[in-house]
Amino acid sequence: MRVYDLLPQRDFSKDPAVPFINGFSALLVAILISPLASAGVYSPDDFYNGVRAYEMVYGGVRQRDPRMEGSAFEFLGYVKALTDSNNGIAFCIRQDAFPKAVSLLVKQYNRQPEWRDVDPPVVVVEALRSAFPCGTPPVITRP
Repeated sequence: MRVYDLLPQRDFSKDPAVPFINGFSALLVAILISPLASAGVYSPDDFYNGVRAYEMVYGGVRQRDPRMEGSAFEFLGYVKALTDSNNGIAFCIRQDAFPKAVSLLVKQYNRQPEWRDVDPPVVVVEALRSAFPCGTPPVITRP
């Protein structure tokens, strides 16, 4: 018998602090990533490389290269941070439509070579604004 077996066991899955800690971790990550997304840390060249990595990992080729996967994840995190911080203001995307939004962003980026010299936040917001404009809310009339 080990000493560990004699200690009282605690079920942490029912601990009320666990959801708070998970939520707090997500909030902390969002706070740390959001300024980086808007601070010009991600250059137009980095964005171009991220688009290429995204296409290699998630596109038709589907390469399993760890370096490409890392660049693709970085690209997705960057786009997600910009999407979360501008959604409902510059454009309106449902949360379940994010994969489609990234796919449309990559297609528009590839069709417009002049965007390769533009700051990435502008590219992301403009592409998503044209694909997912915020409409006027429907007018509810009473019968």
